[in-house]
Amino acid sequence: DAEVEQLRDHILDLGVDPNLKVSAMQAAAAVEMLGRNGLDTSQILAGAARNTILLQNATGSDFAQAADIATDVMALFNIQAANMETAVDGITSVVNNSKFDITDYQYALAQAGGVASTSGVSFDDLNTTIAAIAPYFSDGSSAGAGFKTMLQRLSAPTAEMKQVMSELNLVTADGTNAFYDAEGNMRSMSEISRALHTQLSGLTEQQRTQALATLFGARAVNAAAGLM
Repeated sequence: DAEVEQLRDHILDLGVDPNLKVSAMQAAAAVEMLGRNGLDTSQILAGAARNTILLQNATGSDFAQAADIATDVMALFNIQAANMETAVDGITSVVNNSKFDITDYQYALAQAGGVASTSGVSFDDLNTTIAAIAPYFSDGSSAGAGFKTMLQRLSAPTAEMKQVMSELNLVTADGTNAFYDAEGNMRSMSEISRALHTQLSGLTEQQRTQALATLFGARAVNAAAGLM
């Protein structure tokens, strides 16, 4: 009963917040969806509900979709409810600075989010990468799938891939490579992007195409080309 009273008061506060475009009924629907997705009362009150509404306002999604994206991001990248406003800024930047809309973003996150988070890719790097490679894909789902496949191939390179990495000086003197450091942690996307650009830019178009195809395969070659 005490939690219900807290939620009721929070919903009413959201409905009259001058910085939000939401009715109390819409706020209640967002809170319900967050609860269905597994958030507890403390998380909802700590910022999840407000930031879900901010995400909807900023991207033009519906409230259920915004709640789904918010809870997925929190779970995948271990983001606390109180810190979700920064995450909302990141999501909004992808939508505002690429051809992808919020639905494309949702599908890209669904495809690549799990592998990215377990590979050590930060949420900021995920957003930057999705925006950067958007021109190379028709929709968010294919972009996310391409990025996911790229990460998977880098984590388990074949003998042929290792040979190409060596030929392109993507393997460093200490035996590590341009994609993972000595401790086995994935380098940042900016470091990977810089390495690809530096080592592949001097090749002919045919050589570059062959190198990218060998390293990343047909499903991920566009993602790698976008990063390069």
